[in-house]
Amino acid sequence: MIVDKIEIKGKRAIIICDEKEYNINIDTYLSMAFDVGGSIDIDSVLFESDKRDALSKAIGYASRKMLTVRQLGDKLRKLEYSDEVIEYCVEKLKEYNYLNDDNYAQNYADSVKQTKGRMYIYRKLREKGISSEVIGKLDIEESIDSMLDILYKKYGKQRSVSFKDKAKMIRFLCTRGFLTSNAVKAVDLYIDNNLY
Repeated sequence: MIVDKIEIKGKRAIIICDEKEYNINIDTYLSMAFDVGGSIDIDSVLFESDKRDALSKAIGYASRKMLTVRQLGDKLRKLEYSDEVIEYCVEKLKEYNYLNDDNYAQNYADSVKQTKGRMYIYRKLREKGISSEVIGKLDIEESIDSMLDILYKKYGKQRSVSFKDKAKMIRFLCTRGFLTSNAVKAVDLYIDNNLY
């Protein structure tokens, strides 16, 4: 296509070819160095402009909050970027070390392991798009002390605990993602510490 006119508006360049306007990133315009009367492949220009725009958005998202690869892809898909552009952004952010699912998974696990169990953490990480391989590398130990703290906050000190109450406490810990065997140990210890 032949470029009929070029207008600069802020950080955008308006390219007019065959009476159609194309809004592109100013950096794309400057890097491709084309002029009025010159011939351009508008599809490649638009693709390069989308890559720069999407990368700028992706860096903005990643600078505000740690993201998984899938979360970033979902955000860019909502803005209607193509899969090729999204893949380019993901690779660039991995290269800059702004995206790292291993680090995300470990940081997430460390931040919630005092109040949530292994199964809860695994489920939430899968929902966030972390692969089973990355989740499998995590070393999450369920602390009986953490479970005791949770039980004391929820139930306080009790003089006696019925079998029904014990089952209720175990279920409570299990719904927070703790393994049943660890929940039973924690509840038994809670009961032993409360009898006086």
